[in-house]
Amino acid sequence: MLPPDDAANALAVKPMTAEAAIAAILRAQTFMDQPLNGVQIVRYQVNIAAFAGSHHDNARCRVDLGLAVSQPWVMAAHSVTLPDTARGAKRRLESRKRLLAAARKLFIELGYHATRPQDITKAAGLGHGTFYLHFADKRECFLAFVDEAREEVDAAIMRRTETAKDLAGFIEAILTALYDYSEDHPGLLSTAMTDEGVIATGEGKGETTLLHRWGEEWAEMLKVHAKTVPIAKDYDLPILGQAVVGAIHQASSFAFRSGRSRAVLVKTLTQLIVRALAPR
Repeated sequence: MLPPDDAANALAVKPMTAEAAIAAILRAQTFMDQPLNGVQIVRYQVNIAAFAGSHHDNARCRVDLGLAVSQPWVMAAHSVTLPDTARGAKRRLESRKRLLAAARKLFIELGYHATRPQDITKAAGLGHGTFYLHFADKRECFLAFVDEAREEVDAAIMRRTETAKDLAGFIEAILTALYDYSEDHPGLLSTAMTDEGVIATGEGKGETTLLHRWGEEWAEMLKVHAKTVPIAKDYDLPILGQAVVGAIHQASSFAFRSGRSRAVLVKTLTQLIVRALAPR
């Protein structure tokens, strides 16, 4: 931990070489999220900007810490951000992947509340400050994990539904892809679907839960299929999409707890959805 005076000095914007900038970043990581001299760091960002447009490695730079501060004199001055090099961009991408892989494992094993940012960075083999270069807080990291899971499921569904020939085949393919993914990644979907409680902790941010997003996607899929497949026209598709996802979620939970076979579950849900959508 830096003494308060040194920490305050580290916050000030001042010229330094790229090597000194890196050292300052490393020092800054030691007082992350600590209130020092009245300055509470709530978001950590580092931009190294060269003077006079010079982009050489030995250029003199500014370290610009993105902060919420109580003393206006600590605010960083304007600077021009250096363009990312391919190597730097690749390194950041790899760091983010490692953090998300570690976060996924820990969120599934320990749950959201028991997982700490320092646990994630330790499991990823990275410095604690690296976490805050990619995520504002644990909540943002968890929602990134949820997004990643959703994209993986969507990709699995797309592959499975490519050969579907009718509505029943399409719905059966979606359910099969979903259950295949769930079996291949134990605990992942049940963990991701706890996002409703996590999202509720951030007021006014406008995030949508995983189940709600799937409901929206079902509504869009049904809208597309309604152009070529007879579907009752008096339905509100956004509501119907949410109802379908709710039925799948609840029926799946019951079937797995009660020992019903997956084949029976897929057949029953497919028949229910197809018949519910049929024109009257």
